[in-house]
Amino acid sequence: MAIRIIFIIVFIFDMNIANAIEFTDVESSIRSKGAKATLGELSWPYEKWNAFIEKVESGDPRWVALTIELRSASDAGASFELDHSLAHAYSQNPESFSEPLNPDQLCNPNYMELSTKPEAEAYLLRMRKIIRELPDSEFKDQCNSLVVRYGKWVSEWDGTPP
Repeated sequence: MAIRIIFIIVFIFDMNIANAIEFTDVESSIRSKGAKATLGELSWPYEKWNAFIEKVESGDPRWVALTIELRSASDAGASFELDHSLAHAYSQNPESFSEPLNPDQLCNPNYMELSTKPEAEAYLLRMRKIIRELPDSEFKDQCNSLVVRYGKWVSEWDGTPP
């Protein structure tokens, strides 16, 4: 029994190390293999993809820049998840974006990913503060419109997962 427990612990530890993700590894992969091939490598195992998305959502400018580069080679589900991670990163650290992307990418949350009402409300608070501090522009107007629309949905939400 003890050997079985040790084996399980070692297996879980090895899986976590195998799915660890480093900025320099992703950057090197993009440079040597291209964005599309790198996306393919990141997508499996799914734990590796999740680890990558968490790094992006932190708002770290290095990870944001890599994600913007990867986004240009993505399609369908990957594009959807990358856009969501960029929107989350923007709400955490808008300064990590050297220039604003499309407001639909940065200010249009995927409510399916914000799984609780308090989490959605916290997102709205962060975004409202960011929008207030933006200079007047079409980007600001469009971003505000998207956040207001999302805020209406959240205010009517009963808090159960969609």
